Amino acid sequence: MSGRRRPSEDDDYAEAGLEKPQRNQKSRTARKSTGGAPAVGDMEIEMELVDEEMQDCQKLLHELMSHPIAYPFNEPVDWQMLGLFTYPQVVKKPMDLLTIREMLKHNLLENPEHFAIHVRLVFQNAQTFNLEGSDIYNSATTLLEHFNQLYSELCQRWRQQAEQGTMNDGSIAGGPSAEEKEEIDALSQSVEELKQQVADLKQSINELKKNQKQLPNIKRVKLSRPKAPLSFKQKEEICKKMSELEEDHLPGLLKIIRPGGAAANEVLEINLEELDDPTLLNIQKYINRCKKQTNTKKK
Repeated sequence: MSGRRRPSEDDDYAEAGLEKPQRNQKSRTARKSTGGAPAVGDMEIEMELVDEEMQDCQKLLHELMSHPIAYPFNEPVDWQMLGLFTYPQVVKKPMDLLTIREMLKHNLLENPEHFAIHVRLVFQNAQTFNLEGSDIYNSATTLLEHFNQLYSELCQRWRQQAEQGTMNDGSIAGGPSAEEKEEIDALSQSVEELKQQVADLKQSINELKKNQKQLPNIKRVKLSRPKAPLSFKQKEEICKKMSELEEDHLPGLLKIIRPGGAAANEVLEINLEELDDPTLLNIQKYINRCKKQTNTKKK
């Protein structure tokens, strides 16, 4: 449950940088006769605002505060008097419609959207603090929807007035001024430059595509995994098989071990430890081929 009454202290207004507004006796008497609702009809609508849109916002606020269910939101929540001691912890930015009216009066709101944010905050705070389905929660929801509808209509009217004003300015001046023509020409030139840049970019892309087609079409690349070094046992096995080679296979073995060839009548000594693994693997493959050929001949 939450209620709103005229504050007995200036803390809520000091937070907004305002002085507490003075209420006349007539307003207090009217509030008693209307069941606690402030006599909004007796409030004077301040027309000191220079901006016409902000004046419209002030009229909208007056209409909102005059709504039959708006009285709980027209003044700050006196949470100390009401015993709502958790209110400052739950509601971080308190706001009420009377404070917004004072902010409008002192030109503390920058623009209509700034005004709308503060108004919505009033009802969003109530929805945050009160349980859904409670009277205050339902009233806040109704007034928030009502405000959004009124504010949307205002924004639409402002846009129509702006468009109408633009059309009237053009007809009165008899066309664009010299400065506007210069700006239009500059924009046109920028557009042409952008078009040329786009055309150059398209040409570069087409050239890249053309060069890409000329590249070789490699469908698959086969990678061989590195082989582990030969163990001593493997080298010993190769040495054994080399000794079993037939004499007519020795020249081929010699070409693997010494590609440059050997001198005539040279006694060839083979030290397997001096041969690298690729050479030993080639020797192993050669021995296997020779063995296969020998088996074929025997058959």
